[in-house]
Amino acid sequence: IAEGLGYNWLNVIHPDDIEQLKEGWEKSISSKTGLEHEYRIKGADGVYRWHLDRNKPVYDDQHNILYWIGTSTEIHKQKLAQEELKESHYFIQKITEASPSIICVYDYLKQRHIYINDAIHSYFGVTRKEFLQMNIHEVLNLVHPEDRDIYLSVGKMFDDALDNEIKEIEYRAKSSKGNWMWMKTRSRVFKRDNKNKVIEITSITEDITKQKEAEVQQLQNAIIQLELELFFF
Repeated sequence: IAEGLGYNWLNVIHPDDIEQLKEGWEKSISSKTGLEHEYRIKGADGVYRWHLDRNKPVYDDQHNILYWIGTSTEIHKQKLAQEELKESHYFIQKITEASPSIICVYDYLKQRHIYINDAIHSYFGVTRKEFLQMNIHEVLNLVHPEDRDIYLSVGKMFDDALDNEIKEIEYRAKSSKGNWMWMKTRSRVFKRDNKNKVIEITSITEDITKQKEAEVQQLQNAIIQLELELFFF
């Protein structure tokens, strides 16, 4: 208790948190305002655990500080969970940035993209920022006129979709070089609101032009083979 009442309490604070904590207290005292901060405290077992402190001053009639009151709550598990989530987001971000496929998040209600990875530039010659600023008409200009209805159909596919349900479409899009590419987009539910309505979907789009060309060539070879068989037999 004696340690808690004096300055010795800093001895149980994690070294990396002391300066920030002291600066916060000095600012709070000089401004006579409350303080909220997170820092690590060493327990009796020698392990540092995260705590959240909330403190505020109690004043007299002349607005002088009489004393401080506050609470200290252990938030170690929540803090660790936040760090794990942050690392997970960082890991996912690195994967999406390295992916040769286009990965995006689409706002289902506003009908616009809210995230796209850098792969968009290699396909269409636009930056992430430029693409996210494009309206639906500008995006449709990249899609083959005969396939625009197919592209727009995604906007209606998820009205009653399940979370693990994958929706696929294939369409042609104009590359930065001006040629038409065959694209395949796979989409699924990414986020719902508190009424369980789909509000965001995530998609992966890849170039399947070579696959389509191979299918056409295979079909042509089959037709030639059939014609030869009919001719000779």
